[in-house]
Amino acid sequence: AMIANSHELKQNNVIHALVRESLKTQSWDKVLHWLNALSEQERSQDRWQYWRARAMGELALVDRDHGSPEQIYLKLANNRSFYGFLSSDRMGKSYSLEHIPVEISPSSLQTMEALPGLKRARELWLKGNFGEAQAEWIFTTRHMGSDDLVAAGELARRWGWYNKGINAMISGNLWDYLSIRFPLAYEDEVHQMSSLTSVTPDLIFAVARQESAFAENARSSAGAMGLMQLMPATAKSTARKNGIKHRKQDLFDPVHNIRLGSFYLNQLLDQYNGNRILAAAAYNAGPHRVDRWVGKNPQDVAFDIWIETIPFKET
Repeated sequence: AMIANSHELKQNNVIHALVRESLKTQSWDKVLHWLNALSEQERSQDRWQYWRARAMGELALVDRDHGSPEQIYLKLANNRSFYGFLSSDRMGKSYSLEHIPVEISPSSLQTMEALPGLKRARELWLKGNFGEAQAEWIFTTRHMGSDDLVAAGELARRWGWYNKGINAMISGNLWDYLSIRFPLAYEDEVHQMSSLTSVTPDLIFAVARQESAFAENARSSAGAMGLMQLMPATAKSTARKNGIKHRKQDLFDPVHNIRLGSFYLNQLLDQYNGNRILAAAAYNAGPHRVDRWVGKNPQDVAFDIWIETIPFKET
């Protein structure tokens, strides 16, 4: 009643919190109640459609507006999103990646590579002048159309300046060029580290891509550094445990960063008995927090509920 009569309490983020509280206790009728309190635009999002299907499935409901849980899952399975992938898993379908292959003529790439601004940007980047390189890149690409941005992004990917390729796709809303958005960056080093640990290559790629978008000079407000966003203290202890020579500034060397990040990820996988969800969460938020979050949950909680109710949005 309070929420129904209060504009402030009807804010979507308040209702999001109430949905998640209901998920924690697996009160599926309350989950549906709060989902119905969301605005129509919010209710149509993949996230909340997925939880509607989950709640309906748990309560064995079918309704006139949404059909059956299976119908909702099948519709979501057409989307490239976390919830689309979860829905695909539930329906035994392949993921819908909605990928557009990059098709650029060699002459178009040569024309792009000859642009003075991109030449300068590349040289500055190779010399480690990241700020100036970034300025040249932004100035040169700021008015480019979609085709040119794809060419510039592909060029950056081929150079190994992966972060700029990703940024080019973001700036042009070019979400379907997945080979540029999700490049197999530093592939040799990743596969080498996978062979030395129990960490699969895809998990190393995924953590580096999510933590820094493959920006080798990334530094977070909390002090995490480099490609896999390692905290200096974590890097130091990981290096010591694995007999690796290490100085703090080495974290901006992509190969060194991948090496330490992979060893640390391996350590977390060991700590959490191979559970990639807990290891990835601990990598981002710290094992002490994950241990606390696990302690507050029943041991048999479904993995999708556990992920949805992590208190840190970033994690």
